Amino acid sequence: MHMGKKWVVLSMVLVLLWCGASERAYAEPQGGDERLKAAFIREGNLWVKQGAVERKLTTDGHAERPKWSFDGAYIAYTEGRGELRVYSFSSNRFFTVHPEGGQHYEWSPNQSTLAFQLDTVLNTAGVRPQGAEPFVNVSLGVGNYTWLPNGRGFLVSSDAKQQPTGWTGVTLFLVPADAKGDQARIRKLYTLPAQSDDFFAVHTSTFKWSADGRWIAFLGMPTASLSADSNTLCLLRSDGSGFQQVDHMLRYEDWFQWLRSSVSWDTFRVKDALR
Repeated sequence: MHMGKKWVVLSMVLVLLWCGASERAYAEPQGGDERLKAAFIREGNLWVKQGAVERKLTTDGHAERPKWSFDGAYIAYTEGRGELRVYSFSSNRFFTVHPEGGQHYEWSPNQSTLAFQLDTVLNTAGVRPQGAEPFVNVSLGVGNYTWLPNGRGFLVSSDAKQQPTGWTGVTLFLVPADAKGDQARIRKLYTLPAQSDDFFAVHTSTFKWSADGRWIAFLGMPTASLSADSNTLCLLRSDGSGFQQVDHMLRYEDWFQWLRSSVSWDTFRVKDALR
């Protein structure tokens, strides 16, 4: 069954979102300051707003995709042709993390560390008020990734490979943040089903964790010729069990979200509800 014109309301996972033209990112209040901070792009420049006060941070008109650090001390963003940059509030300084690191970057959920991907190489760089530390290679062969909720490592996917008999399955791995390319420290979590009439994925979206950390939601994406509307929304227990194919949807990762509150549910009930 395709999502098409049929709307399905689930108590735990799927919230369809419409994203406006402006890019925004938000941070939790720090210390005793209860005013919400917002970062956004206006006419290609990075702005921040706290309370009723707006402040323009950049002026060259090429800033994109602002992302806050976990504590609101830094904003990462891209500039020009994918340059990964950071602004520090405490030092009022801008600095480059990597000139080509803007393909996919994510802050650690509990440290001032940026992860970013260069082709299929996952890297991390510590960020301090005076600048970024030299980046470190974490793992090779990465198709996509997301930080683990505890910030100690990553859930990564390795893209499927085409063989004479068809495509292999996409494989998911758990990678320590300090692995430094040591394959012995990387553990396979799950291999998605191989190509069939019911399922086909050669790579994945990023991964989204439920509030209680027990479940993972992501898209299984087929080849480019099929990926417009044939992406499979998948659910997987964090221990690698209970894999479920929920339904097909467009390739918009913002169109599925977990509720923020901790919830308890059974994936088989979700599957039944969609029949």
